[in-house]
Formats: sequence, structure tokens, C-alpha cells
Amino acid sequence: MKLRPVIITVLLIAINVICFMLEVVQGSVSDGQQLLEQGASFAPYIRQGEYYRLVTSIFMHFDITHLANNMIALWALGSYLEPRIGGLRIFLTFFLGGLAGNILSFAWDELTGDYAISVGASGGVFALFGCILFLFLFRRNTVSELSAFRVIMALGFLFAGNFESNVNVSAHLGGFTGGFLLQIFVPVSGKTQEKQKQNLDFS
Repeated sequence: MKLRPVIITVLLIAINVICFMLEVVQGSVSDGQQLLEQGASFAPYIRQGEYYRLVTSIFMHFDITHLANNMIALWALGSYLEPRIGGLRIFLTFFLGGLAGNILSFAWDELTGDYAISVGASGGVFALFGCILFLFLFRRNTVSELSAFRVIMALGFLFAGNFESNVNVSAHLGGFTGGFLLQIFVPVSGKTQEKQKQNLDFS
């Protein structure tokens, strides 16, 4: 099977890297006030109407390690998924899943009153894995080479990091859930639909 290039995945990684470089140029990426000025998510500011932070914070990171971890995961998931489901679906899943994660994080902070500055693409990354789980359960022909064992191991590895300190668990859960549910509504590209039809006809 000839797989298509992963243009959107590379583009998303490039956007994140460029945004991080802009953060560095403008000052210390570990400074909370600096992050807030650049568009980090912070519930009290969002409550006051700064809703753009729900989007801008998806493409920001605390440090190079934070960026590298998310981009490695984005490449691993995106380069696997994009040839199978198309670039449009990858972009919408990452972006809308990241947005869903930030909305849940905002709601959780408002509910608990425990406010924290939040940045990172991990909500979008978790959304891509939510997409994989949906496909594995309901569109198995798209990811036919995946075994249940591999999916379970990946799930365990992915969620193990949530036990570390300073991890925005609600953003991860929101992204994962959003990425899973979005697959009901996000269209598959025409070429992908045709490929799936062929797989069904001849398998």
C-alpha cells in the first residue's frame, strides 16, 4: 500500500517550533508573566473575555524538553494517522481536540478555584490518540495492522505521564475525549474513503 506524505503533521510541528522560537526571542519561556503576555491559558483571564488564550496556548511550551516531548509524540501519531485518514482530519482532530482540552482545563480550574498557567500541544496530541482508539474500535480496516495489545500498551504509556507533577490532566483527558468523539463528525478525505472501500471489497 502506497502511503501519502504527512504534510499536515510536518506543518503542525513547524508551527509549534516557530512559536517556541518566538517565545525564546521575546524572553524567558519559564517566566509566568512572560507566558501570560504571549497568550498562555489562565482561567481568570479567559473568564474576563480573553478567549483567544484557549487557542494560542496550544502552540506554546514551557521549555525545550516540553516542546520536544510533544513534537516526538505528534510525529509518531501524526505520521501514522495522516496517510490513513488524510491531512484535513489530522488538522481538525489536533486543533479541535486541543481546544476541547483547554476548555475542560478552564472549566476544571473554575470549578476547583485552583488556577494555573497552562501551555502545550499535549491536548492535541492526546486527541490524535483518541482518534486512533476510535478507529481501532469502529473503523478497524483503517488501522488493521494494530493489535489490541499494542493499543493497550500505548494507552498505558500515554496516561502514565499524568501522574507526574505539573501535568494538566484535565487538558489531556479533554483532548483525548474530544479527539475520540470528533471522529463521528470529522469527514474522511475522498481518497481515504476510496481506499477503505477497496480494503473492504478485496480483504
